[in-house]
Amino acid sequence: MSNLIYNDVIATAFLTSALYFAVKFIKRRSMKDILFAATLLAVGNYFRSIGIIFLITMVFSLLFNIRAIGVKKALGALFITALLFNVPGWTQNAVLQSTNVVDEPINTNSAPVYMWLNMGVNLETFGFWDNWQSYTIYQQDANYNKAESTKLFKVEISNKLSEASLRGGSKMRTKRFLALIIAVLSCSMVLVSCEAITAQKILSTYSGSRANGGQGFTDGRAKDGGGSPGMNGGTRRNGSQGTDGGSGQSGR
Repeated sequence: MSNLIYNDVIATAFLTSALYFAVKFIKRRSMKDILFAATLLAVGNYFRSIGIIFLITMVFSLLFNIRAIGVKKALGALFITALLFNVPGWTQNAVLQSTNVVDEPINTNSAPVYMWLNMGVNLETFGFWDNWQSYTIYQQDANYNKAESTKLFKVEISNKLSEASLRGGSKMRTKRFLALIIAVLSCSMVLVSCEAITAQKILSTYSGSRANGGQGFTDGRAKDGGGSPGMNGGTRRNGSQGTDGGSGQSGR
């Protein structure tokens, strides 16, 4: 069994937790929840740079519920989320440069987005893995040079698209469309699950408060309290009056 754990697992845990606290914020409107959500989102994005998808989801969720949340709180939540999103990356960059580990920002020669696009434009495998072909272009052909590798990837993508047959191109587009649908459905299921968990927790808290002596919807007392009005002015079983002003069974 492999003893390696990819950072995808860690990122998924943090990003899913961020969605959970975002839903809790929408339900409870507590700034503590959005602070947790923004922090978890930033950490998850640090481990795997796909947090922008979850950030967009959270932004639209806040905007759609801006009336229920309140304009000030919604804008404050958006500000906190956007502010904390890149803090881990900025911190890492500052530490590495201050300790002379690197002499330039880490994003200067990082892998360009065209590398990932080139991985996706292939007919042999489903998904974004192309058996190290794109990594070879970035590492060996371009020698980790972002600008040079971008040029090579653009040429590679252009050649792949021009050489793809009509059937192959349709097959490739179908795969990408199915992958997009699966991703959207997965995010929707996560959001619905988080909302259901939060709603169940709130309902349990409310039920617990009623069982411990809290008031219900009618503000009535328990059975043995006997003082709340019954139908048509009467009180309950252990009170002094019954229905229609009459006496109850044990109130005589």
